[in-house]
Amino acid sequence: VEDLLDSLEGEKSLSLSISSSSLYNQFCEYFGYKDQTSLSYERNLEYESFLASEVSSGTGTAEATSSNSQFSRISTLQIIFMLRENATVDTVFTQSILKFAREVEGAIQNIDGYDEHCWAEMGRCINPLSPLNFFFYAGTDNQNPDGLEDELVPDIEQSVRNLIRAGEYQYSSTDFSATHLKSSLIRLQFNFGLPLKGYKSKTDRQAEQEKKMAEFMYTYIDMLTYYETAHSELYVLHG
Repeated sequence: VEDLLDSLEGEKSLSLSISSSSLYNQFCEYFGYKDQTSLSYERNLEYESFLASEVSSGTGTAEATSSNSQFSRISTLQIIFMLRENATVDTVFTQSILKFAREVEGAIQNIDGYDEHCWAEMGRCINPLSPLNFFFYAGTDNQNPDGLEDELVPDIEQSVRNLIRAGEYQYSSTDFSATHLKSSLIRLQFNFGLPLKGYKSKTDRQAEQEKKMAEFMYTYIDMLTYYETAHSELYVLHG
């Protein structure tokens, strides 16, 4: 991982802009994942199945955003916020970093066309896989985190403990545990699916749909390139 950090530090934003996918794959390889697909599936398959069953039964918490049901997942976007080697903090669970990660999460969901391409069921975009729901709540009178608004909880450490109690280790570094309430990274995953609006199913002119999906995913490049170096304590990897 030192070589990865050296390459990030030495080449800075140009390297990140041109080689983000390559650096992301190096990250996956270091942590034991063969590629982006294995990172998506091996750590989240069981959770996603549970989430899908909740949404299908009407008990889930997905947000209503689209009249289409894009439930055949075809693409994922991973965002990793990783502490720089010269960071002045020893964990990503800080007010500044959590708010920054929340800003990026919101920017991704607010980009034009997100509702038409998100992984969805019953006309609802399924929420991204994210630890941030443990740290934000709706309004100053509500002390129970629900991830629905941008108000940061007053007790971050308690929310970290709640993350442990819920068994949500997949969003953090491998040393994060009940006896080590610190993490050098947090990870978000956004899922996107077919069929798109105007198509009957995933296989209806599938190549055409996949081309449209690829064009949509390309719209994230400029925004994510900006965020790669927008926080002085973090590297922001995406792929």
